[in-house]
Amino acid sequence: MASRKNQRKVDSSHQSEGDLTDWAEALQSVVEPTDVVPEGFYTISELAAKLNMSLSTVRRKVYQMKEDGTVEMRKFRRQGPVKIYPANHFKILE
Repeated sequence: MASRKNQRKVDSSHQSEGDLTDWAEALQSVVEPTDVVPEGFYTISELAAKLNMSLSTVRRKVYQMKEDGTVEMRKFRRQGPVKIYPANHFKILE
C-alpha cells in the first residue's frame, strides 16, 4: 500500500481536466428510464395528499386492504431527488 505522500502523487497523476470532462459527459448521457405508472396506481404519499389524511393512517389502512385482497401493490421506478428508486404503488381491485 502506498504511503500518504506517494498516494497524493498517484492521485494527482490521474487527474487531467480533459479526461474528467469526458467522464462527466459520458456519465450524464446515461439516463436510467423511469417506469410509466398506469392509471389508478398511487403511492401512499399521493393518496395521503389527495385524501387529506396522515401518512401513517393511509399506510396502515392500505396495507390492511392489501392483506384483505382488495388492493393490488406493484413497484414502479420513480425519480427521487437524487436517484431513481422503486416505489410501492397501490390500486383498488374491482
